Amino acid sequence: YDPSTNSWSQKADYIGNNGNGNYGVLSFGMENFGFVGGGQQGPGNEFYKYDPINNVWTSVANTPTSTMNREGFAIEKKGYYMSGNNVYEYNSETDNWSEKNSAPFNISVWNTTFTIDGKGYVKTSSGFWEYKPSIDQWTARANFPGLTTSGAVGFSQNNKGYIVSGYSGSLSNVNSETWEFNPA
Repeated sequence: YDPSTNSWSQKADYIGNNGNGNYGVLSFGMENFGFVGGGQQGPGNEFYKYDPINNVWTSVANTPTSTMNREGFAIEKKGYYMSGNNVYEYNSETDNWSEKNSAPFNISVWNTTFTIDGKGYVKTSSGFWEYKPSIDQWTARANFPGLTTSGAVGFSQNNKGYIVSGYSGSLSNVNSETWEFNPA
């Protein structure tokens, strides 16, 4: 999307799942590239890098586990995702994944993430956690007070985090809540 012309332009098709598309994928953006992989279709651990300058997708190191319905986040030059309580870090400079210290909680599917000031934040059901990659440590933060247990979207803006919509209990019980988190 180009806001100066208010228009969309078709780019190179995603090559994951043998070029057949996917959904429920893991994604994060860093260093001017998009990283996407896994998902509901195909083997579940393929991972790809999109270069928007050259409009090309390339295969990078596979994720250590299947990543369907997983949320990721990026901090500086590293990408992260979780499976159960295992935490994985992707280093784009070496094109390798490494396992970090285990989290003190478990992730199932459709968790919500965002980053603020070099820290990753993960919402799990009503739990809310902060990850400091510089010391590989998790800290419990104030529980999430909203209705959403899964399927929400998270983003950060102006050093605050936001959790929007999602569902509670079942897919038919969706909500329109927006919650703001201030880490200060």
